[in-house]
Amino acid sequence: MVRSDEFFNFLIRLEEGFPEKPENNYKTSNYCIRQAVLNSFNHKHSLPMERVDTLSLEKAKDVYLEYFYLPVKSVVIPEIHFNLIDVFYNSGRKIYETMLSELEDNFTVSQLYDWRLKYYNTVLGASFKVNYGLERLSKIKAYFKYR
Repeated sequence: MVRSDEFFNFLIRLEEGFPEKPENNYKTSNYCIRQAVLNSFNHKHSLPMERVDTLSLEKAKDVYLEYFYLPVKSVVIPEIHFNLIDVFYNSGRKIYETMLSELEDNFTVSQLYDWRLKYYNTVLGASFKVNYGLERLSKIKAYFKYR
């Protein structure tokens, strides 16, 4: 399986464990793609606008590849590579770039998880950290341990 497909499939499974909440500012998503991202993709490619709940799996893969996979630094170690994509996907380009500037060159998986924990502890609220951040990192670690 191609790495981009593996990571896309894992991201979908990972996100299923964190259902949308009515108070979520990001609104609804489908196949890990939010409406605003889909709108941007369609506009960029001169495609008709569509509702995210009608998004096909194949188109979601195209959006994911262009917006979340290709912009991220490719790394040989799959666990590091997926975490970089996950930070970019979840926190955005600015946090992703901040993370890369704060980590030493040739950082380890452990240093990356430490950075993510520090980010959850210092930037995000306590309930988000416990109910989302720590659980998410635990699922990512388990995936790469048993894959």
